[in-house]
Amino acid sequence: MKSNYKPLGQYIQKVNVRNTDLKIKNLLGINIDKFFMPSVANVVGTDMSVYKIVRKRQFACNRMHVGRDYRLPVSISDSSEDFLVSPAYDVFEVKDTEELLPEYLMMWFSRKEYDRNAWFYTDADVRGGLNWNAFIEMELPVPHIDKQREIVKEYNVLMDRINSNNQFIQKLEEIAQAIYKHWFVDFEFLNENGKPYKSSGGEMEFDDELEENIPRGWRLTNLYKIIKIFSGFAFPSEVYCSSGEFGLVTIRNVQDGIFIPDCDNYISEAPPRMPEYCILRNGDIIMSLTGNVGRVL
Repeated sequence: MKSNYKPLGQYIQKVNVRNTDLKIKNLLGINIDKFFMPSVANVVGTDMSVYKIVRKRQFACNRMHVGRDYRLPVSISDSSEDFLVSPAYDVFEVKDTEELLPEYLMMWFSRKEYDRNAWFYTDADVRGGLNWNAFIEMELPVPHIDKQREIVKEYNVLMDRINSNNQFIQKLEEIAQAIYKHWFVDFEFLNENGKPYKSSGGEMEFDDELEENIPRGWRLTNLYKIIKIFSGFAFPSEVYCSSGEFGLVTIRNVQDGIFIPDCDNYISEAPPRMPEYCILRNGDIIMSLTGNVGRVL
């Protein structure tokens, strides 16, 4: 039902508090996953008094690149410490938290459907900016505040479980790295008798290039000599669709050794000039070359 959908502008208002006294030093940006992160901008010699202050439960967003990135970088502050964002960002807050929970609103911003809708409202600029008026005219469902609290509570329970799983995954990653070092740096992989190779008297020989001893029969070589490396394919944006036979893998799908299977864009059929290797198969290795450079999965 659309009866309880209301324009966003009915519930939010802009905030424009500047760092005039230069008391705040922490500068953050917003990543593509809608989280605040330390800014990589070079601010040497920059007038930090014009930067905007974000306080707890306030939002910041960058409306300039929605058409290019197919999503609106927007995030809510859950920090008790104030911080800065670029003067090019919008900072806003919920007018009345008894009508709309900021956390509920952030859940709405996080939906893929919201990003698709935001992209639809972008202008004709090459980067595809989202006009403020278009932004606040976009509608969202606003149930009773008690229902919002219930939804947010259930969401937080799920997020706590996800965070616990991520912590467990991090521990497993640390164990994997320790095993890798033990085997391939300390050369204590198990020999045919199940004993640590080097400390059990495994044969070693000196490598002139590495200037150290390595297991006999091992060699130092270039990666391109043992694997085939191919470049991706530049798909024209006019062939994109919301569903189709092929999902398009982008930088966003490559995250620190994890493949994110969800795709933002699809194509109905492979272009005639697309190489066969661009159809990914089980066991293929992907490496990003822009944005999050060097991530491999």
